[in-house]
Amino acid sequence: MKNLLKTFLECTALFILALVIVHLLPTKGKAEYATDYHNHYLSEQISQQSRQQAKAEWIAEYGEFQREPTTEELDYLHQWTANKQLSINKEKP
Repeated sequence: MKNLLKTFLECTALFILALVIVHLLPTKGKAEYATDYHNHYLSEQISQQSRQQAKAEWIAEYGEFQREPTTEELDYLHQWTANKQLSINKEKP
């Protein structure tokens, strides 16, 4: 029984020692690539560049401001909204 307890304590001590050694191993702290999204500042910079590029593309294609809808588009939107409201009203108990 004494031998079993001694073996158990030795194994437990070795396990704890292994955990401490693994915990103390050095890890890389810097991102190696410019696409590391785990780095908050780099990710924010990439997002900001993407937004600027998307805005420039939108302005080049559609202009600075949204145009006024035509009468046909307005009629379609009013009809769609009325149909959607009817379907919502039918779903209510």
